[in-house]
Amino acid sequence: MYDLSSGEKRKALIDVAYSFLVRSQERDKQIILAVDEPDASLHISACYEQFSRLFELVKLGHQIIITTHWYGYLPIISEGSATSMKKTSANEVDVNFFDLYNYREKITQDRKKINGILPYDISLKSHNDLVQSITYSLIGASTYNWLICEGISEKIYFEHIFSDKILDSNLKILPVGGYKEVKKIYESLISPMNDPDYSIKGTVYCLIDTDTEILKVEVKSIKNLYFKRLLNKQQETELVNIDSNASTPPTEIEDCLNPKIYFKTLQSFADKDEDIKNILATNEYNSQAKVSGDTLDLKPSQQKLLKGFFDKNMGMNKVLFAKQYVEISNLDEFDKEQEAKWITDIKSTLKKSANPAKPTNDIKPSQAKSTTTNAVELSSQKIDSKKEIIALPEEGDTPVVEEIFEDNEPIIEEFFEDEGDIDLDDSF
Repeated sequence: MYDLSSGEKRKALIDVAYSFLVRSQERDKQIILAVDEPDASLHISACYEQFSRLFELVKLGHQIIITTHWYGYLPIISEGSATSMKKTSANEVDVNFFDLYNYREKITQDRKKINGILPYDISLKSHNDLVQSITYSLIGASTYNWLICEGISEKIYFEHIFSDKILDSNLKILPVGGYKEVKKIYESLISPMNDPDYSIKGTVYCLIDTDTEILKVEVKSIKNLYFKRLLNKQQETELVNIDSNASTPPTEIEDCLNPKIYFKTLQSFADKDEDIKNILATNEYNSQAKVSGDTLDLKPSQQKLLKGFFDKNMGMNKVLFAKQYVEISNLDEFDKEQEAKWITDIKSTLKKSANPAKPTNDIKPSQAKSTTTNAVELSSQKIDSKKEIIALPEEGDTPVVEEIFEDNEPIIEEFFEDEGDIDLDDSF
């Protein structure tokens, strides 16, 4: 240990904790692991692997709390929360909280409300950090794939539709807050993904809706980098090139879903929304429909009402509908529904991972907990009432494990340092 650099020591400590916890999955309690600046003195490529490894522990049911100055972790972590702190000119502490489930979309929404310089908490999560983090994930030891989409409702659909690829292909689904933000990420990835010095192992798939406004993009033919639009044509959803002139009809993700599940989801909202109730009362289900956009033969005025339904509550109806759609799609009656071709086509571009993710229970964004200081917390689904805390300290200090019992009588056990080596007490 004494021959290692400061960054290598931090990496070694996390390796020890990781190896121990991975090999002790049968234990009847979870760990709260606190790490101070795991990225300190590490090259950015090592930072990415460091945070990825910590996130693996979350999937095993443990809870991770870290402090950091590196914001490249943001796209890596999809469950949890972050808190940034800054001392203002008035010598006060400014605290801002972020849900890591959809932070990029929230940045874009906040930007629309602000004239001039963005707040400190938003500017920290820079575009460059995001692109840099994605790039290193594509060339690292593990193969990662990315699906860059517009909003949180797309993320909800895609996490369900591509659940198998999230596991076997390390697929990460990142909503960034609109088609213009997707375009910016695509354009920023062209140079590094086209660099012959980089061995790109994973795929980045940028996917947006087809709007009435055509997006002007200079498309480059680059291996493993795609930019497509969803477009309904001839009763099917197609993936058209972003620079295609085809733009009618306007197509959103809600138009590209399974028609049977979509219709049943609409029915579930009839008691909550008068417009949906009236639409369903005056239109019959089209049993020949292959996409949700053809489920009902609506008049222009009714099409406007349906669009208005999704836009209600500042767009939150789209999110609520997506969650309900996923819940209904898990019913036994829809087990044998055929997968849409556009979904199969996207799956075919994703690369298999040499180190696929392990299946875990779903973690909802609402379960993410807040943190203190300039920190990020990665939350497991639940923490047992009987749990342990491991604190990985500053260099030179002794790591401490605190075991907390329901009777609130803590017992302190320690890692031991002996001639530069770190051993774990068997009682731990």
